[in-house]
Amino acid sequence: MTMKEITRAPAQYFPFMSGVFEVAAGLRQFGTDFGNKELDQKLIQIDSEFYKYRENKTKCREENIHKYCCSHRFGTEKQSHLVAFLSAKVCEEYPEYFRLREEAQSKILNCALTQEELHFDTHWNLLESSKTSLKYLNAFDALCSQIQEDVALLTLEQVEGVQKNYLSAVHLCAAGHWSPEDKIGKDFFAVHTPVPHIEKINERAQQFADMMVHKGPFVRFVWGFSTDTRLNHHPVAPQGIDSKTWHGRSFQDPKRDQLFVRVERQVTWGLPEINSGLFTIRVSYLKGEEILKDPEKKQKLLESIQSMSPHSKKYKGLETSYETLCKYLES
Repeated sequence: MTMKEITRAPAQYFPFMSGVFEVAAGLRQFGTDFGNKELDQKLIQIDSEFYKYRENKTKCREENIHKYCCSHRFGTEKQSHLVAFLSAKVCEEYPEYFRLREEAQSKILNCALTQEELHFDTHWNLLESSKTSLKYLNAFDALCSQIQEDVALLTLEQVEGVQKNYLSAVHLCAAGHWSPEDKIGKDFFAVHTPVPHIEKINERAQQFADMMVHKGPFVRFVWGFSTDTRLNHHPVAPQGIDSKTWHGRSFQDPKRDQLFVRVERQVTWGLPEINSGLFTIRVSYLKGEEILKDPEKKQKLLESIQSMSPHSKKYKGLETSYETLCKYLES
């Protein structure tokens, strides 16, 4: 594949600047200016690292795409609406990379970055993906493979007169130490229960689920630590790879180990027409050595990790790295 040059630099976010680590909704109105110009206004962010993300998604497919792409009661109506929405969005935000044309019995999305053409029928079911050897599971899988973001869908449903919710679709190739297979079909409460200090949010789990569908769009950030910039940190290592090495987050020797802050930009976008909420995740990394050069960022990061509870340190993988990390940031 001949790579199309992308000169746009990735967006950068510094969600630890409060100096306090807390588990909170942290919702901001979508479009809030975080200093990244037009990228803060876009649902899908395409930048100079596009091909790194594409390669990662291709590797996940080669390993076992069912490990990364899962669905539950994700019927034709939901998938068609979601695929139509995302197709329109990428064409609106990046007309230089995506072009949609309609023929008598089909819709064709031309994807310049991957040089693929996705052919859909009039109901947005995938007919074929031409100019590629990749075999997609469905239209959802095919479209998610054309962008850098990971994508999930939360659906509301009336069960015996009571409003319920469940995770109906996930395409997650930049996993942050959680498994789509473990979360699919579960409700908001169950999905988030493993997170320490999530209790106050989970007390209003159904309210948050309703808000994802009927309010917003919103943007929020979560962050943690890593000793590599590998996008995929699925809790189960691929066959033949040492699980300890795969897991990462062991910062023992600053002369040997690299440090990165892993940031997730998470956007919720309501799709009330299908009683669902779209959830996108975009992973990026900040270099520890660059943070050290900025006294304010270094101090706020240090204060944030020092404010972590023992449970949060364990959840973020800092049990054995905490002391070394603090000394590194104090240097």
